[in-house]
Amino acid sequence: MTKPLKYFPLLISALLISGCGRRDKAGAPPPPADTPDQAILNVAKSIENNDPSGAWHMLPESFQADLNGVVRNFASAMDEEIWSAGTGTLSKLEEVLRKQKRFFLASDMAAMMGGREAIEKDYDQAVKLFSILKQSDLMDLNKLRNADLGRILSTTGADLMKAADEMQGSGPNLPNLPGFGDPGEIKEVFANMEAELVSQDGDQAVVRISTPDEEPEDVDFVRVEGKWIPKDLADDWTEMIQEMRAGVANMGTIDPQQKSQVMMMTSMANGILDQLLNARNQEEFNAVLGGLMGMMMGGM
Repeated sequence: MTKPLKYFPLLISALLISGCGRRDKAGAPPPPADTPDQAILNVAKSIENNDPSGAWHMLPESFQADLNGVVRNFASAMDEEIWSAGTGTLSKLEEVLRKQKRFFLASDMAAMMGGREAIEKDYDQAVKLFSILKQSDLMDLNKLRNADLGRILSTTGADLMKAADEMQGSGPNLPNLPGFGDPGEIKEVFANMEAELVSQDGDQAVVRISTPDEEPEDVDFVRVEGKWIPKDLADDWTEMIQEMRAGVANMGTIDPQQKSQVMMMTSMANGILDQLLNARNQEEFNAVLGGLMGMMMGGM
């Protein structure tokens, strides 16, 4: 699989974790591409425009149903108290970062993270990412139980991509994705990708895909339910979905002792966030952060 297509499994995984959001109206799905080269170029153009739904529209309807099913099963299996506790902590963290910006930028923790000047460049955009998640359906298991990833990706997913894109090139570098490198690399690869139809025989085809830094490579495509997709993806799909379903099934019933520990940790985190939120001056804010940093260092 050529370099651009090595990101396709990541994009499929991102469908599950990055865009669970608003129920805004999305436009009608585009018609299936007539040729496989156009199918992959449609995805590339979508990613270049900060719209992850292009990868979704490339998938056959049964594949889309599989992914929606995995998300819905996850939401049904997940412990509601644990989920609410975790999402509540994320929501409170967003509030602290948004309301106590001046205190955080002047804190010792900010100095340890590269200093005020470096952090301030991307601070508001980072908070915006938290805000998008805070307002998304990801925070509500009841909404996730009826998830429609195509609609979600074209709304909140696009919002997340746009916000992240505006962060690139200023301030500290974003963390690398294990096995994939810089997050901006994915967009850059697709933006500079070229695709040429080499041959087609019925529902099978070969597409030559290239990027400026890679040698061209011929990739097999197949047409499934009227949609052109990489043959490797079609061959691996059933196993990948089975693994996802097994992972959800293995969540099972959470051990009461483990749940108690998780709830205790989130309660402690919320207590610290409340103190940060209620800090009236830099000294009070620094004192809470200092205690937190001491706890973190003691646990290492």
